Amino acid sequence: MIVVVSMARLKMVGIINENEIIKYQKYNTNKKMTLINNDKDNIQIKAIPICVFLIILCNVVLFLKLFNSNISIKPIFLILGFLIGCMLLIVHEILHGIVYPKNVNVSIGFIKPITFVALASYPMSKSKFITMCLLPFILGIIPMLIFALTNNSTICSLSFGMMCMGIISPYPDVYNVFQVIKKVPKGKKVLFYGETLSYID
Repeated sequence: MIVVVSMARLKMVGIINENEIIKYQKYNTNKKMTLINNDKDNIQIKAIPICVFLIILCNVVLFLKLFNSNISIKPIFLILGFLIGCMLLIVHEILHGIVYPKNVNVSIGFIKPITFVALASYPMSKSKFITMCLLPFILGIIPMLIFALTNNSTICSLSFGMMCMGIISPYPDVYNVFQVIKKVPKGKKVLFYGETLSYID
């Protein structure tokens, strides 16, 4: 099934084996590519400090809300909100995909055991690449605003669960953003290529 949007062509491809990633992230160029990082470098492990920071942020938001209002968190609705946030991971990947330019193929799928991915290979400016990485934070920011602005315990419990998933799940994307800011010279184009994040000289 292909979903056509104004900015990119999204294709749902189902289960993707890790050794197939390179098939979905190819870009033909004769220009030299410089490695920024590699998927085999345990990015999710290296990004744990970012994950911890985002967890602390969610807990600070919760503490401030409970301290300044009379709401109570209902565990069943908190869990339900978290599950809704998990289901929205596919939307998370779609949000990555729509930032790519028109006619770029973005393959959205699932890598076992629990990883949704949006795979594409196309050089983008640093600013556009950073936008692509961070856009899924919308799925955490919107529930955070709902959580902050309402005093209904049920809605707050649901929105907090969704907020946690939406804020914490992009932590590897934040790691990539820091790497791009740190390592990519001004004016260079950034892209995923095979299992690597690189820039074109």
